[in-house]
Order: sequence, then structure tokens, then C-alpha cells
Amino acid sequence: MRVKWFGILVLIFFGICCIGRSEDSADPVGSTNKLQHAWQYVFYPETNYEGTNALSFLALPNGEGHVLCLDITTYSIGWPAMLKKGNVSARLHRADGQVDEIDKKYGVPLEHAIGYSGGSSADGGMNYSAMAMFSWGTNNLSESWFEVHIGKECYWIELPYGFDQNPQDISLTNIAGGPPKFDPAMKSLGEHDHVIHWQTVQYRLGWIQNHWSLSLMQSNSTNGVSEAILYREDDKPWDLFSPRTAVRVLHADGTTTAARCIEIHQPEDFMRRNDTFVFSAWDDPVRSWDQIEISVDDKSYRSAIPSSMYKYRHGHALNETNH
Repeated sequence: MRVKWFGILVLIFFGICCIGRSEDSADPVGSTNKLQHAWQYVFYPETNYEGTNALSFLALPNGEGHVLCLDITTYSIGWPAMLKKGNVSARLHRADGQVDEIDKKYGVPLEHAIGYSGGSSADGGMNYSAMAMFSWGTNNLSESWFEVHIGKECYWIELPYGFDQNPQDISLTNIAGGPPKFDPAMKSLGEHDHVIHWQTVQYRLGWIQNHWSLSLMQSNSTNGVSEAILYREDDKPWDLFSPRTAVRVLHADGTTTAARCIEIHQPEDFMRRNDTFVFSAWDDPVRSWDQIEISVDDKSYRSAIPSSMYKYRHGHALNETNH
């Protein structure tokens, strides 16, 4: 579908850069004294608006860490009526019962959608994006929900716990919260309500040895899945057996949880190698801040990570009502 992944490009128009190390930096995130939550994007599956228009969402922090952003993108031939001024609104429901409106200092990007090309298109269509921006919260390990109204349709967009607070200034406090839950405002959902669960989260761990780059795509539909992505620009194809990679989580009490490698894959462009790891399932009611560590041969790189990214059934909120 045309709008998938293209929402990232609109950041150029808004002058927003993603969290992460600069391409010029040789220091990975894990080398700093103060460990950061190095997430860049929360991706969501593409959906439809009124059955015809492709629609996608993307959550991200802005480059300076000032605000939490939700990008709303659609593909359209001509100006999209669904994103016209006054037809779109957004709020953020936090677990403490607070409902936040869009930060007034950053209200313009939602009121005026921006069009941009995602490449050649035979039908002459373009991608159009609007951006909603919210202040960071203070709930350390609580899920939040974006409430987005587009015309008569309402989209409830899940933000996994641990992503509500500034990733550059996290509080490493554990809570006995168990799996995430639906917001109380979602108790009675109707035919125009649509629940959108997160799909993957992209982390950037920076440039590593041998002028390679390391990133992570994390998912947790039931069990946590880590896809370590190695990137190179020297025109050499990757060896599937070297370097050796490993993924594990380091807990505050000194224990570790190792993931099991199930696949090593090289895309056709030869610049990337994707190593996929799976965490075993076990019930644990504690929500925790941990560190995820990716080893590449004898070097290791870390980011802070909330347990919503890997603990069994902690990835998505469950509700008795299906939508």
C-alpha cells in the first residue's frame, strides 16, 4: 500500500528529526553513561477510512525530545477531504485519567496537512500528512491511547507502556501493573470506533565497529521478537555466519533473559542483514524498565527498554469486545 512507511518522509517538511545518534557519530547509544530509551518510531498497520482511503499512523519523539508526535498519513488524488482543517482532531488519554489536548505551541501541523511524493505514481496521487503533538507525561510504565477523530470515524491508537515519557529522561521505576489495558473511555465502542494496535517499534543503536550501523525492530504480539538489523555501505555482501549476533535483556537485579535466534536473512540489496530472535513466554505481572543488549561478535550495544516490548502478553491491551 502506498502510504506505508511514507509517513516518515513528512518529518522533513515539518523540520523534525528522529531520536538517535547522528550518522556522523561513532558512539552507540549503549556507550553513554546515561542510558536512553533509543526508540525512533512506533509503526501501526495500515487501515482504511470509510473503506476507500488508505490511512496510516506513526508515533515518534521529535528530535529535541520536547514532544510526543503522532503522524496521520493518507494517499489521495487531489486534496484529501478527510484531512482538511476542522475535520481532524486528536487527544491523548493517559492511564492516570488525564486527557491531554494537542500542545498549543505545535498546533499548526494538525490544521494544515502537507502533501509530498512517495515516488512515481501512475495515477498522480500523493501522500498527505498531518501531525499531532503532545507534551510528555510522567507516568513511568503506563499505556496511553491516542483518540483521533476524522469526520465521523474515531481511531483509538495504542501507545505501549513506557513510551509516554521523554526517552532522554526516563525514570527506571518498576510497577506491578500486569498486561496493558484499554482506557476507561473505550468501555463502549461503537461501529465508528476502530482500535489500532501497535505493530513494531524501531530502535537505533548507532554506528558500530567496521563502519556498520545497528538498529532494532521490536514486536510483541504475544512473545517478544527482536530483529537486529546490520547495515553496511561498502558494497560487500553479508556473510550469514559472521559476525555472530546475540540478543538478551539485562534486568535490574543482575539476571538476564536471552532470546533465541530463529532466522538470519539478507535482503536483496546486500546492504542489510536481518537476524531474528524470539523471547520465551512466561507469565510475569511486573512492568519493568530493563536494558536490551545486542552483541555483534565481541562488542555489545544497549538501550533502555520497557517490558512491554518483550514480556509475554505485555505487548497489547486486551478487551472482551472485538473491533
